[in-house]
Amino acid sequence: MVMERGQGVQFKVDKRRVSFWRRAEWKLIWHLGFRKCSETSKQLWPFTKVWVGKAIWTGPGTPVIEKRWVSQPAYTFLKLKGNI
Repeated sequence: MVMERGQGVQFKVDKRRVSFWRRAEWKLIWHLGFRKCSETSKQLWPFTKVWVGKAIWTGPGTPVIEKRWVSQPAYTFLKLKGNI
């Protein structure tokens, strides 16, 4: 496909495929409380590093903030799989 100058490519976005994993902003933090990993359901112990994903879903009503906690090995696996 040859594109001329000023010609853009448009992608069709399937809105059903927008998931939390792709929409979230991820941060690596020191964790202070007891939580469970969203992916593996294992206990995340205090004073360990974990990944926290935060997504904001907006619509006609009030915005909803969703957070998920993921261990480092689970985050690496999701990243390699292409889900994040």
